[in-house]
Amino acid sequence: MQAFATFKTQEARRYVDNLCTHFGPQASREEARGSACISFAFGECELAHEDGVLLMRAKADDAVQLGRLTDTMTRYLERVAFREDPRLRWRSAEEHSTKHDFTGPAGRHAPTQPESKK
Repeated sequence: MQAFATFKTQEARRYVDNLCTHFGPQASREEARGSACISFAFGECELAHEDGVLLMRAKADDAVQLGRLTDTMTRYLERVAFREDPRLRWRSAEEHSTKHDFTGPAGRHAPTQPESKK
């Protein structure tokens, strides 16, 4: 399952940095593309910034985990962006439209699997 949220702000890059720093070792990112992926046991959230907009895509296996993930991301962003009052509205894939397709490294992000011994 997926949900999308956008937040129009000139501080989009800073918020991607803040989210990645806050969630520490759970975050993988590629700075050059302005994208990041924060992985939790209950799902992952891909982040990007472009043209004064913070873009987020949350992915989880079921509605309960997706709700937990979107709540986690929303609560933290509301704390760090309180002056801008982000009021995120998470949308389903059917409701969401953006030119960003999350095809950077964050869009391809997957947990590392140990290589099998031959």
